[in-house]
Amino acid sequence: MFPKSGGRPRSTPASAGSTSTAPPTRSSRSESYEAEHDWLTIIRLPAYAPDLNPVEAVWSFVRRATVSTAFGTPGDLDRKLRRKLRRTQLRPHLIDGCLTATGLAVNPPTPA
Repeated sequence: MFPKSGGRPRSTPASAGSTSTAPPTRSSRSESYEAEHDWLTIIRLPAYAPDLNPVEAVWSFVRRATVSTAFGTPGDLDRKLRRKLRRTQLRPHLIDGCLTATGLAVNPPTPA
């Protein structure tokens, strides 16, 4: 995602006082972007943490509905998935349970 110069990433110092020619890391870019925008709060999660991702729990409900089903066509599978997702959507207590199970705050903190 860095501007290209001659087919290679352009060297950009990591900070104003740095003599390094390495481009800034994603973390330092996001931290500086967050610092410049007081309306933004970035919550960092591990790269892959299914126990912290409420969507994984929702997909678990959907998988249970399709575990021992042979679908005749891709359309049959599509209809079954959409139906199960819609039923889950209509049961807010299931979604709340998925969020609660992660241990994450349902309402993120407001920036000070």
